[in-house]
Amino acid sequence: MSVVYYPRALSVTPSLSPPAYIWTLRLLAIAGLVVSGYLATVSLMAGKVAGCGSGNVFNCSHVMTTRWSQLAGVPVGVPATALYATMLGLLCVPRSVQRLKTLRWSVISFAALSAGLAALWFVGLQLFWVKHLCAYCLAAHSCGIALAALILWRRPARPRATWMAAAAAFLATTALITTQVLAAPPQTFEVIEHAPAPAATTNSAAAAADTNLEAPGEELFGAPGETLFDAPAEPADAAPAPAPAPAPAPATVPAPASQSELDVFEAPVSRRLPPGGRTAPQPWQWAAVQWLRPSGMLVAQVDAPEEKPERKTVKILNSVRLDVKHWPLLGSPDADYFFVEMLDYTCSHCRATHEAIRQTREAYDGRLGVVLLPTPLNRQCNPHANASGAQTRDACDLAKLSVAVWRLEPDKFEAFHHYLMTAPPSYRTAYPHAEKIVGAEALKKELDSGTPAAYIAKNVDLYNRAGRGAIPKMLFPTTSAVGEIRSASSLKNLVERHVVSAR
Repeated sequence: MSVVYYPRALSVTPSLSPPAYIWTLRLLAIAGLVVSGYLATVSLMAGKVAGCGSGNVFNCSHVMTTRWSQLAGVPVGVPATALYATMLGLLCVPRSVQRLKTLRWSVISFAALSAGLAALWFVGLQLFWVKHLCAYCLAAHSCGIALAALILWRRPARPRATWMAAAAAFLATTALITTQVLAAPPQTFEVIEHAPAPAATTNSAAAAADTNLEAPGEELFGAPGETLFDAPAEPADAAPAPAPAPAPAPATVPAPASQSELDVFEAPVSRRLPPGGRTAPQPWQWAAVQWLRPSGMLVAQVDAPEEKPERKTVKILNSVRLDVKHWPLLGSPDADYFFVEMLDYTCSHCRATHEAIRQTREAYDGRLGVVLLPTPLNRQCNPHANASGAQTRDACDLAKLSVAVWRLEPDKFEAFHHYLMTAPPSYRTAYPHAEKIVGAEALKKELDSGTPAAYIAKNVDLYNRAGRGAIPKMLFPTTSAVGEIRSASSLKNLVERHVVSAR
């Protein structure tokens, strides 16, 4: 009885691989090499990806700053570049070189299958964990998946070698996933030191510039009847002055006292409106009522004048102070410690940091307050923003809406802020929510007054002084932490080091 051998339908020896098949593999390897090399360069140089916006779906900057964008501290684009370069080099070996051709195709198969399996892992992360997509990353992943599919389709190496390469690729991908899952999340923020403000000068032009910087348009939005908060003067030690040669002893003259000046960054309006937007009685109205009543006259005659409460401020940027009662605040104005957060309600990094702030405040049990400065990254209201994309379309309006709710209903502001940060809405859905809190008429009147917009302008001014750039920014007395802070323990360490210890 004769034995008939049926060749495998999908098995093709290396010498029978058609040129079109080889060139398809080469072109895919070239495309993967170029895209991966570009992403690796951007990551290593901490640059920005060109043409990939910061939208709700496609956001390359967000994807490339997550913990999954690195492997053992190295951007994943680096090993991907090496993988595609290896494939391309082996695919370009001349056909005349026939030695070790089985090993050559085994290595190509391993590299292609590894790229395909890793691509499935990273695409799944973007879809289900990061919940943002990177167009360049998807292009590189598509090349890897296509290469793996072509290798499995034609199996240019021997069948046994192909399956061994597949097993090795599976183990390599498993090692990749395990390393990323077990690795500690990389630090996604940096701490910046701020130099102290220069000493005060007697130059009139400089003094005028400082005044304009502290409270631009104060006649319209400034705090009426308030004085600037100055740091106490620090007396300088007496310094000996050189005496003429014939003098028996040098005379000593006191050096002029130096004073460390701290700006009080005045709120556009230094008081919040009472609930419903009603204007509080003016002092002269209250005095008239009291003097018209006999009991009021008696009280006015015997009571001592009421002392003005001490002004509580928070120091930031080593040169600026904010009155905690005149700016949006999470927590009590009587808390022991404060820091300032600059945020954008359309910023995904700010939303990730929001949970860390909430847990940190809970750990301090009411002793920590956070002054909020909504700072939209939209050039419509922030000329210092790098760019404006679809994601930040409602940033300016949401920021003004937040300030309006704080001014009208300060006790309900924290809940509204939490609503904006946990379920990022559009302005069209957030506005009716704000109306339910403060009332439709009061909200419209407050927004039309221009005061919330003035607050945003002041925040933008301070954003410029803080160095512009990325947000969120956690502003401490002499330092600031810039970037996303996911871990509550990391934020608590920052507060302990830069706020509690600074007192």
